[in-house]
Amino acid sequence: MEHERAYLRYVGSLGFAVSDLREVASETQAVAGTAALMKQGVDLISHGALGEGRWFGRPDVLRKTAQPSGLGPWSYEVYDCKLALVTKGATVLQLSLYSEPLTEGQGQVSRSTSTAGTGPLRHRFELV
Repeated sequence: MEHERAYLRYVGSLGFAVSDLREVASETQAVAGTAALMKQGVDLISHGALGEGRWFGRPDVLRKTAQPSGLGPWSYEVYDCKLALVTKGATVLQLSLYSEPLTEGQGQVSRSTSTAGTGPLRHRFELV
């Protein structure tokens, strides 16, 4: 958790606005709150909630990009905060699974996903 907080402090120090949904326990409220923040176009959403059918997940970070989507002239990518220097296959699978309902929520396929350290990106993965 401290590693995630350090990453959020880092991006906050760069001037990005961070909205944190970590304290929203209800899945329904968390999904609705995430959708509302995405429509507003906030820079980063920490512990937003994504759901599709019976599937539900809370990625570490949803980060705004300049790729247009059904939300407007922006869309979001999934970021996962990791301490490891090497990204395991299970992490890439997890990021890909989070990206599926994100596509539904923004009406646009997310082109990439990333792992983040306490500073700049560690690894970036192209999805399409």
